[in-house]
Amino acid sequence: MTVGVALAIAAAQGCENRDSRGLGTPPRPSVASAHSPIPGAVPAAAPSPAADALQAAPATAVGNGDTGGVDWADRSYPDPSDGSTVVLKDGRASTDGAAPVALTSVLPARYRDSAAAVVVLTRRDGSVPEDLIELYQLPAGASGTGSGASAEPVLLASHASTGDPQATGTWRIADGAVLREEHTAASGTRPASTTRYAPLGNGTMTETWPGTGTVAGQQG
Repeated sequence: MTVGVALAIAAAQGCENRDSRGLGTPPRPSVASAHSPIPGAVPAAAPSPAADALQAAPATAVGNGDTGGVDWADRSYPDPSDGSTVVLKDGRASTDGAAPVALTSVLPARYRDSAAAVVVLTRRDGSVPEDLIELYQLPAGASGTGSGASAEPVLLASHASTGDPQATGTWRIADGAVLREEHTAASGTRPASTTRYAPLGNGTMTETWPGTGTVAGQQG
């Protein structure tokens, strides 16, 4: 028996032994497999630059207390909780038997390197507050004055979230998200809880808070 034939028989026996143990044929190394994408896999998106994240706009970007020249207190808003429309007049919605809604806060922002605004409406159903958080892209060139100020803002993302009836909420933008900081009589100047709302590219926002790991998305 030649050396070549002996090696071939030994290799065949090794494969039979591996198959009998349920291990299958040993994989063959492939340089291409280390660099080629797996069929059907979705490539991971590259990290977004800092300019794309939600940021608080400089105080100088706000003219006379408004944002983008938009009359936020007198306009209609989609309700992310049920798809209906909330119509504000002088900062409040006519109830007609429904729970009252009021304009709570307008935060000047930058998002995807464009002027933006975060608008918060609060509905009071009994004692429980429900906050409607909405992110708008402002018309190009809007800064409170100018021809762009008359154009309509574009809704980018929205979310509805229930608050603590025993707390007072304050709002700000930090670390790429809208923060609701709830203060109680016992907590004083320090927030008793902080909820983080981060906009996504599909019209929703994630809702997270420390210690829970809970993430909730809601279509705007």
